[in-house]
Amino acid sequence: MSIVLVAGGIARAEPQDRCAAGDSEACLVFAETAFQAKQKDTALLTAQGLCEKGEGEGCIRLALYMDKLNVSVRGGKTPAQLRERGLKLLEASCTKDAGSACGRLGKALHQGKHVKTDEKRGLELLDKGCTLKFAAACVYLASLDRDGAKGRAYLERACDAGDGPGCTALGDRDKKRAPELYVKACTAEDAAGCSKAGALQRTARQLDQAVASFEQACELGLDEACVDAGALRESGKGVVDPGKARAHFTRACDGKVGAGCLGLALLVATDRGGPRNWGRAVELAESACTMEAKGACAAAKKLAARPPDGRCSTEQQCTPLCEEKIPASCLALGEILAKPGDPDACDRAAALYQSKCDGGAGGAVCLRAGNLAVTSDRAAEHYELGCTRGDREACTLSAYLSAVTNKPEGYAALEAACRKRQRDACFWLARAMPDEKLAEAQRHLRAACGANNGRACELLAGSLEHGTSSGAPRGGGATCCDDPVMPTPAQRKREEAHAKEVATFAAKACKLGRTLACPTDELERQPPRTCRPGDLAWDY
Repeated sequence: MSIVLVAGGIARAEPQDRCAAGDSEACLVFAETAFQAKQKDTALLTAQGLCEKGEGEGCIRLALYMDKLNVSVRGGKTPAQLRERGLKLLEASCTKDAGSACGRLGKALHQGKHVKTDEKRGLELLDKGCTLKFAAACVYLASLDRDGAKGRAYLERACDAGDGPGCTALGDRDKKRAPELYVKACTAEDAAGCSKAGALQRTARQLDQAVASFEQACELGLDEACVDAGALRESGKGVVDPGKARAHFTRACDGKVGAGCLGLALLVATDRGGPRNWGRAVELAESACTMEAKGACAAAKKLAARPPDGRCSTEQQCTPLCEEKIPASCLALGEILAKPGDPDACDRAAALYQSKCDGGAGGAVCLRAGNLAVTSDRAAEHYELGCTRGDREACTLSAYLSAVTNKPEGYAALEAACRKRQRDACFWLARAMPDEKLAEAQRHLRAACGANNGRACELLAGSLEHGTSSGAPRGGGATCCDDPVMPTPAQRKREEAHAKEVATFAAKACKLGRTLACPTDELERQPPRTCRPGDLAWDY
């Protein structure tokens, strides 16, 4: 038998078990719980079983579920026939002084549900049901007189009958007796009563009782109370248990309570109450932010900006840290996997970066994923992700790939970044420019090369040599009809200066690691080319 703990240490069976033992009221609760959980077969079978036993409310519930599930006939009866049978059974049971039947029939008549409205008789039957200790009838009658003495008297009768919601409602009206009334409601398994009892106990610094009340409310399905229980288990004097705090926050977060996700994030970001998982913590905090939990957005930004120490030097050290999506660890692991001389090195490194980027890792990881992507389309996807996660270089490359596919917004983004003296953006802006803007392109390349951008120095050397923005010779060449013209001394002097400038920029590009800009004899002395995550696999 499954049980839950209630205030005062009393153990009570779950509705499913009480239903199996023949408790009709528990069966109604179980049927409704199953229906809300979309367990339609269980809900229909439970309600049908009650109806066949002569429980009128079971017939009415069965008709309701059939309507909502578009079931036209069950057990040879339509929903209309089941409602008619249910009302007749309630009438017969009420005549025999069954309080629940009187209360339910009275409410149906008062509200005009399933039957013609008759408020006077409805109130009479509700009062009879309340007198016969059907607490729900007392609570309903009290709701019709929210602030009057008559309504309070009905709640007294409901609470005296052991009705949890009745005790909670009475506690809301009677502040002096509220502490004892909420505890009584909690003992009767009313989640709201437990939560309110916990709030008063917490204020009174009765933390043992408070955490027990909140935990009971949490077990009874009040997800917001799970947050309160978790907060006390995280930092409440004398009741601290980080493991239980994680469990409570998890339950609240699963119930889409933002504060629960935030509380869980702050624990998961450390090793309190369980293993640390920084990447998961960031995701949880971001989820809490989307749920508009107080302080969650600031916490998410702070967590993302302060990853744990991700320094590592071996694959064994880096792998578990990268599993947490710690950017530095994933970057290091990728470089370790890119072993010199291994033909599959780039594929392994690319697969790592791409999987971690797709799984939510930081912008720098997405940048590497884009760099090692085989196609520019796939690279663009990863650069865009990297840009949204705060990596400036990824934003620049995303804008470049957008610009070269004739999207004005990409070109505009590069121009804006270049104006802000982001020299890498100036380089990519120059690359995207047509030959008609050669002078402007070379101006941007000079600025980027001056900032030690090796690619810019290499492209500038080629651009000066060939007179093109792309740095490559134009199509065509001299023909046999062209007459050679001997240069004048002044022209020769300009050509020598031009050649010297080309050689200077090429030499700087070589020094900055652009090996293709090196002289042939220098290139031969370079070590064998290996997979470098900073290279652009798609840029061929």
